[in-house]
Amino acid sequence: VIREVAALSAPRPHLLLLGEHGAETAGIHALATALLGPSGCTMRTIEHAAVLEAYRAADVFVLASMVEGFGLAYVEALAAGVPCVAHDSATTEYIFGTLARRADLSVSGALAQLLADALSAPRDGDVARAQHDTAVRRLSWATLGPRCASMFRAVANRRGFSSVEGHS
Repeated sequence: VIREVAALSAPRPHLLLLGEHGAETAGIHALATALLGPSGCTMRTIEHAAVLEAYRAADVFVLASMVEGFGLAYVEALAAGVPCVAHDSATTEYIFGTLARRADLSVSGALAQLLADALSAPRDGDVARAQHDTAVRRLSWATLGPRCASMFRAVANRRGFSSVEGHS
């Protein structure tokens, strides 16, 4: 993401990287500073309660993982109505359908092109509402919770599990 943002024409957007700090943080920060300048990127860990505000404040959401089992961040960004950019995969096809810009992000320049397109497009309130409605209708816990519980019960019944701690 840092390299692709650095490839954008000036004036480049400010890059906000949100996530837990770990062993790689210092190297990521050094790369961002080298390619984007000392004020071109901010790295933060934020409380979960502030995540929705961060999405809503963003011009574009990017999760450039090549593989995601599900990607809760995708669903959160979709629900927030922020324009989304992601690697084209079965997971992102399922979550976003046509409501995100997707491409093979392993190809150099693909993310930069998607970002440039997303940043130059006017924000569309109808698309933002469609994103939110899709996230709630298809991917909220109110929808997925009962389906997951049913799946777990079916698996437990097939395997002959009895109730756990008195619950069936």
